[in-house]
Amino acid sequence: MKKYLFLCSVCIGILSGCASVNTQYYRLPESGVSYQNNSAYPTIVKVSLPEYMNTSAMVYQLDDVTLNFSQQHLWAQPLKEGVTQSLINKLNQQRLSSKFVLPAQVTDTSLSKRNLVVTINQFYGRFDGHVIVSGFFQLQDQNQHVISSDEFHFQIPQNGDGYAAMVRALDIGLNNLATQIANKI
Repeated sequence: MKKYLFLCSVCIGILSGCASVNTQYYRLPESGVSYQNNSAYPTIVKVSLPEYMNTSAMVYQLDDVTLNFSQQHLWAQPLKEGVTQSLINKLNQQRLSSKFVLPAQVTDTSLSKRNLVVTINQFYGRFDGHVIVSGFFQLQDQNQHVISSDEFHFQIPQNGDGYAAMVRALDIGLNNLATQIANKI
């Protein structure tokens, strides 16, 4: 009986130690103040992510086929929202002739002459110390005819270990994407 009580108390101690793990929240770094462009015809930016990325859990690729969804390392805001706002800020910093905006920022859609549709297929860290940001984008006119399109695939090395380093490397991937879009459109 004493052995049973001892084992139970050890198990409870181990389980209570596991329960005290702190949850950490991450967001993409600030991209700075957006360039204020008074363009009468803004470009609406729409970002889509795979269904499995519509979670607060940060994703890490363990090997060539396995994805891990973290329980203690979470996005502070919905990932789609964070990626979209960060990409808009980065595009506006490119000082292009059009101002890039969220769909909700355009009350009269007839004012928008173009849509930038970005589909992100991969946006996570990997077992080899790199992050992957990949997908494709299309610039469309108001009738949804494709003006320009391109694929992107960035493999960025993390500068250090941990989830914070992973988030910083993912942000570099978004910088690279904004530059590629600016050069293409």
